Amino acid sequence: MTAAPKPRAIKHPGRFAVVAIGLMIVASLGAFVAIESDTNPTQEPGALPSEIASVQPEPETLAKPQQAVVVVLRNDLTGVLVIRGQEIPEDQLSRPTQSSMVFQPGAGKQISRFPAGTNQVEIVYWPAIRSRDDSKSFIYSFRTTA
Repeated sequence: MTAAPKPRAIKHPGRFAVVAIGLMIVASLGAFVAIESDTNPTQEPGALPSEIASVQPEPETLAKPQQAVVVVLRNDLTGVLVIRGQEIPEDQLSRPTQSSMVFQPGAGKQISRFPAGTNQVEIVYWPAIRSRDDSKSFIYSFRTTA
């Protein structure tokens, strides 16, 4: 009696090797792409988010101590201004439209004039049909001279 030949664990070792090598290459490429991917925002430093149409003074520019801060948001948004850590009261803001805000420093205002140096502005905004609980914010700064 002859013993029956032992069945091979892998019928086609050449095909198995090609598939195994191919899978290793794909896994290596996937790992390389994941490691080298750029997760930084594509927005340039100082660029405004899409929700903000414009600001005055512009980020990182030089302004006068009595310069008005003007913010124009996308039409469906509303918001408030926080300047130098102080939220500007609604009665000190001028609102040409629901989506725009103007703060003019002056006597009797939260800020009478911007001091020399860096002044930080935080724009807190949210959809006009929602509450402030759904807000986002954007912070930028400008400089003033004496």
